[in-house]
Amino acid sequence: MSAQAPVRRSRPRGRPARDRSVCSRELGDAAITLFAAKGYDATTLKDIAEVAAVDPSLISYQFGSKLDLWKAVIVDVGDQLRAKFAEIRRATQGDDVEPAMRRTLADIVHFMLEHPRIAHFMARDTYRDNERADWVEEKLAGLLFDYLRPALDQLRAAGRLRPGTPDMLLLHFNYSLSFSIIRRERLVRAAPELADDAVFAAELTTMLVGSILRDD
Repeated sequence: MSAQAPVRRSRPRGRPARDRSVCSRELGDAAITLFAAKGYDATTLKDIAEVAAVDPSLISYQFGSKLDLWKAVIVDVGDQLRAKFAEIRRATQGDDVEPAMRRTLADIVHFMLEHPRIAHFMARDTYRDNERADWVEEKLAGLLFDYLRPALDQLRAAGRLRPGTPDMLLLHFNYSLSFSIIRRERLVRAAPELADDAVFAAELTTMLVGSILRDD
């Protein structure tokens, strides 16, 4: 009895199949880069598809719309913030509240400097009152407030905060940090020494930590 010849399966036409998780990761990376650099309105799904090297229809299939993709990007950025806050919490566990807050604020400054795209979302997408501003405030700025507010309330009761409510101090911290990062080039024109990364980080840290906590 002769052996049966192996069945040949025809190869689908078109591009080779790609792992969906890889496609999603590439789309996410392209989307966060372009949304941060160009802004929501100036970024098209075609732009994102070209950078991610995928068919534009894949974006609609996986995310639905440009707004849905943008929201997914913000959620992903929020996850990065949560991970950083968890890292800071472990590092400051057991510290007194004021030293822990000083270290926490400094770590947040350095984290934002290492991830400047977050600053673009914090500043640019909250400029107008719309659905995107509400989403950023809930998924990004809200995380910062929720994480820092309990300790700030303790410090306020102890008289260790600068004048102002904790909410106002946090708003000032968040927006000053974000706008300083995205407008760094202009700041360097006025103060060329800020072109040095270490100097810029040190100046921002001193200014912003000092805007919340008393030094005396």
